Amino acid sequence: MMNFNLIHDLEFISLRHPQRILKIIGFIKKSHNKEYLEIIIFKGFSSSTTHAIETDPEKDLLKGSCFFVSCQLLAAPISKENNIIREEKNIELFKKDQNWI
Repeated sequence: MMNFNLIHDLEFISLRHPQRILKIIGFIKKSHNKEYLEIIIFKGFSSSTTHAIETDPEKDLLKGSCFFVSCQLLAAPISKENNIIREEKNIELFKKDQNWI
């Protein structure tokens, strides 16, 4: 399940790497359905390209049970060329600065 503290930690780390974008791919489980989920973290902020997010930092970012499947580290700015620097299934790796390089 999605760890909202993890998102907060990744936002903080992303401040030190303004030349990088972390794209998190997963799904939100609602009833018996799975909805595709994509979250972008860049320069200390996160945004979902697929769902409305909560702007109040005291509340959960998204509603529902969220699960991460994989993530991609991208070079900023995003362009039509392949910006992917690294792909991982374990998002926890990006809690370490050296994995953003």
